[in-house]
Amino acid sequence: MEKHISKLRGHYIVAGIGRIGRHVIDELLKTERPFVAIDSREDVCRGLSDEGIAYIKGDATSTAVLKAANAEHAKGIFCSLQTDADNLLLIITAKGINPNMKVIAKADEDESEEKMIKAGADGVVLHTFIGGMRMLSEMVRPETVTFLDKMLKSHEEIFRFEEIIINSDSPWNGKTLKSLRLSDIDGVTIVAVKKGDRYIFNPSDDQELKSGDALIFIGETRNVREIKKLAGY
Repeated sequence: MEKHISKLRGHYIVAGIGRIGRHVIDELLKTERPFVAIDSREDVCRGLSDEGIAYIKGDATSTAVLKAANAEHAKGIFCSLQTDADNLLLIITAKGINPNMKVIAKADEDESEEKMIKAGADGVVLHTFIGGMRMLSEMVRPETVTFLDKMLKSHEEIFRFEEIIINSDSPWNGKTLKSLRLSDIDGVTIVAVKKGDRYIFNPSDDQELKSGDALIFIGETRNVREIKKLAGY
């Protein structure tokens, strides 16, 4: 396992395998993204081992433990430890090891969000806020919620919202959507193109992609990796 982890590049780290961390792991497995889990509890690690999941047993806020998870070469880390204080320390430690690593953290208290952003988090999820919005959506837009639930929970055809950032050296830079013929690929629906701070929803075939743009689409998991290769990922 240590050899496997040491060879990983562009992987994710899931720190803290509670209820939220477990959901993150399940989604990473479904979408076939490489990751390493970190938890200090023996029973949790035993369960990860039984599933064949790469893991590190230890304190995720420790520099040594994060380095054992190959944090220097990780693409991102999910901070889902039990307390906001622990997640704040984890953010600082992770950014100290790899300043380019994307950091997403969970928070219980509203006041923690600003602190975590200042510490280097790229995004903070207040699960009480998310829970409240979910309850509202169940009430006022139930069919939309059902659609998204089916998309996320299906074990047959797995569709996800995905994104591709167009780099300057991407073969898609300067190309129109029509020329890329993405609509010809089964299971792919173009949702929007982001240009700067502006979103162009349901873009036309003549929409040109430029460096820095983000292409947002719904895609079947089995096709997403191939599409990203075509875009130069």
